[in-house]
Amino acid sequence: YRNDAIELRLLEVATGIVRELLRDGHVNVEPQWSPDGTRVAFVSTSHEGLFHVFVAPFRNGALGDAERITEDRDSKLPRYYYSVWDHYLSPTWSHDGRELIIVSNRERIWGTGGFWRMEARAGAPMRSRIGPARV
Repeated sequence: YRNDAIELRLLEVATGIVRELLRDGHVNVEPQWSPDGTRVAFVSTSHEGLFHVFVAPFRNGALGDAERITEDRDSKLPRYYYSVWDHYLSPTWSHDGRELIIVSNRERIWGTGGFWRMEARAGAPMRSRIGPARV
């Protein structure tokens, strides 16, 4: 946490060295490595100040350009705690690294929301049921 931002850093446990992975002045939280270690999914407010899920490649010890995979969606719901804009939190990779399970308040008036599943790419449809695949 620095200057009203939360940045992503990598701690090398063996050496104690901390390296900066992402420094963009926004809130960046909940990083999750893909099962093969080549991508990182995380939540960021870098798009319009709303909580969205991003995926970035990880190569040579550094993050590549992050892609926002969740959409801007005005729910038009009269939410008490949150705005009408849906938010997306807590990304978790499927065992094969093709999909993410996300918590979203999409279609919910109260609370943080429910579980949604989608391919780990921009424009992929979100499904409200996790389905039979192993997580």
